[in-house]
Amino acid sequence: MLTNNSYKKACFYLGVNSLARLINNLAEESFSDSPVSVSYGHIILMLDLEKEICQKTIADEMKLKTSSLSRMMLKLVKQGLIAKRCDGRKVYYKVTPKGEMIKPKIHQSFDSLNENLYKILGEEKVKQSIDDVFCMIDSLSIRR
Repeated sequence: MLTNNSYKKACFYLGVNSLARLINNLAEESFSDSPVSVSYGHIILMLDLEKEICQKTIADEMKLKTSSLSRMMLKLVKQGLIAKRCDGRKVYYKVTPKGEMIKPKIHQSFDSLNENLYKILGEEKVKQSIDDVFCMIDSLSIRR
């Protein structure tokens, strides 16, 4: 019979979910002074990589349904942080000048999150874990 702790260790899903919640708590702390949450910061920095990005590309990258992402994007548009452009059925977004102004604070918040993780887990372990996680994400994404 499995004890509560050994059951958690035996189930990858439970372990990963627990880890995600703990990291999310650290992320919320790191973003407490940021004008946007972690997810919104992720979107703004992703948009910064390209002149414009299609909504489907953002949804795919964040592993979100397009409908869920639409609500998030609408909020950023209403705040004036990103701009929306439609081309037929495709929707494109880009960072506005107002969004550009908050990017340094978003970068600072992500740096703070990484520093906290390095202190707790060690820099090498975090960097190796990032590689491992994205390898798993790629493998699972191929299955879809």
